[in-house]
Amino acid sequence: MTVPVKMESFMNWLDTGPGFYVNRTWDVKTQDFLHKPGKIVPLPLHRKIFNHVLTVDPITLTFPYTTFVFSCPKKSGKTAWGAAIGAWYADASYDGTEIYVLANDREQAEGRMMKAIKYDARHHGLGDDCVHKYDIQYPSMSVTQVLSSHYTSAAGGQQALTLWDELWGYLTEKSQRLWEEMTPIPTEKLGLRVVVTYAGWENESQLLWDLYESSVLKGIRLKDEFPNLPCYTNQSKTMFVYWDHEPRMPWQTPEYYEQQLHELRPVNFRRLHLNEWGSAQDQFIDPDDYIACEVLESPLMYRPDSPYYTHPISVGVDVGVKRDTSAVVGVYYNRKVEKDDEGKSEEKITLGVAFHKIWTPPKGEELNLENTVEAYLKEICKMFTISNIYYDPTHLYRSMQTLRVEGLPVTEFTQTIPNMVKASTALYEVIRFQVLQVYPDSELRNHIKFAAAKAHGSGFRIIKSPEMPRPVDGAIAMAMAVYDAVQRGGEDTSDEQVIESPYSDCTAYSADAREGKEDWLPLPLRG
Repeated sequence: MTVPVKMESFMNWLDTGPGFYVNRTWDVKTQDFLHKPGKIVPLPLHRKIFNHVLTVDPITLTFPYTTFVFSCPKKSGKTAWGAAIGAWYADASYDGTEIYVLANDREQAEGRMMKAIKYDARHHGLGDDCVHKYDIQYPSMSVTQVLSSHYTSAAGGQQALTLWDELWGYLTEKSQRLWEEMTPIPTEKLGLRVVVTYAGWENESQLLWDLYESSVLKGIRLKDEFPNLPCYTNQSKTMFVYWDHEPRMPWQTPEYYEQQLHELRPVNFRRLHLNEWGSAQDQFIDPDDYIACEVLESPLMYRPDSPYYTHPISVGVDVGVKRDTSAVVGVYYNRKVEKDDEGKSEEKITLGVAFHKIWTPPKGEELNLENTVEAYLKEICKMFTISNIYYDPTHLYRSMQTLRVEGLPVTEFTQTIPNMVKASTALYEVIRFQVLQVYPDSELRNHIKFAAAKAHGSGFRIIKSPEMPRPVDGAIAMAMAVYDAVQRGGEDTSDEQVIESPYSDCTAYSADAREGKEDWLPLPLRG
C-alpha cells in the first residue's frame, strides 16, 4: 500500500484546492441562499474542528482519531459537510482508495450524501462514464460506493473512509454487524470513520448511544482545545465527538423555530432542533389541543338538519375481543370555498367526527361482535352514506366477510407499522392544526388523552402508554377513519363511478354503448 507522505488537510483543500461545490450557497450580504453553484464556505467553528480532526500527523502519517462524530441540530449542514469530506478524501488520498457512504437504506444514502458528492464530481468534470447511481469511479481508480444498513456483503472490503449518515436510525442487529464489519482496518493507515447525525431515541438507537455514552457522558471534554465548543473524546482518545445543542447557522432564525414549534410534537422538536435524545414513547397529543376541537353539539344522528348529515362518512373499527375495549368512529370530510376580507377565494377543509361507539367486554368474557360491532355498523349504514369501513382483519375477518356479503363497504386496513404511522400522523395533524371538529364525550376524550406515540424513523404511531395502560381503541379507530377521509377527499367511492368523456365515442366506453344502443367497442375498432 502506498500512503501519501503529505496528504493535504481538509481545510487547505477547501481554501486553496478544488474545494467542494454545492448547488446553493449562503450570501453573507443578503443573509439568504443564492440558487447557483458555489464552493461550500466553512464558519470559524468548522475551521477549528476540521483542522484538528482532518489533518494528517506529519510524524505518524495518521489522523489523530479513527472515528469522527459530527452531531448538531437539524439544518446545520451536517450532510453537506459529510459529503465534502468524502470528496476531499477521494481527491487527496492515494490512488485506488475505497470510500463507502452508508445510511438507513440504500435510497436514502444515494439521495442525500451521495447526491451531494455526485453533484460536486460532475461540477469538476466527471461524466456518466464515472458517475453512476450508486457509485463514482474516479480516474485515479478510487471509488465511492453506497451501502445501506441492510447490506450483507460488506465483508472483505478495503474501506479507507466510511461516511455514516444519521446513525440514529441504525436500530437492528444487522446494522450493528455492518458497523463492526466496516471498522477501520489496520492495512489502511489513513483509515477514518465519519458520522454525521442528530440525536436518536433512548433504548432504540443503541449504536449511536454507545458512541455518545463513551464520549459525551463518560469521556473527556476538550476544554483547552475547544473552550467555546462542546467537543469530547473517549477514554482511549480514538474518537472525536462534536455534540452541539445550539443552532449556530445564520439561516436557523427565530422565525424558523417558531414555525417548527407549531408543526412538530415536542419530543421531535427537542430531538431534531435541540439535538437532545428523545423518549421512544411520548404523549400522542396535548389534551388541550383536542379539547379545543370540541366545538360540535352532539353526534350527527342527533342533528338531522346539519349540512354534514348527507356527507360521505369514513369509518374506522378497532377491536379488542378480550381485556380491551372496541371502538367504531365515523368521520366526514368537508371542502368549501370561502372569500377572505379582500374578496379572494380560499379553500377551507373541515373534518368532523360524526359518531362513535365504544364497548368494554365483561370481565373474563369475550365481546359478542355480532350483537355489538356488527349490529352498530348495520345501523349506521342505514342511517348515513358510509363510503368505507376500515378494519384490521385480526379479530374481525369473519364479521367483515358477513357484512361484505350484506353489501357494507368494508376494506381491510391491516394495522402494520407503516399503515398506523400514516393514520396516526393524519390524526395528529388535524387535531394539532384545529382542522378536526368533535363533540364533547369524556370516554372518547380519555382515549385520546391516554394515547402514547411510539417513534418509527421520522414518524410515529399510536400505542397504549406503557406507564399508564388505559384503553386507546377510540383514538386508533379515529385515526383510521381520519386517514381514509383525507385520502378520499370527501368523495363517496362505495359505489361504482363512471366518468364520461366528451371524446368517449372515439376513445372509450360511451354512454350509448352502456345503454346497448351501439356496439361497446370504440369507433376506431369497429367495422
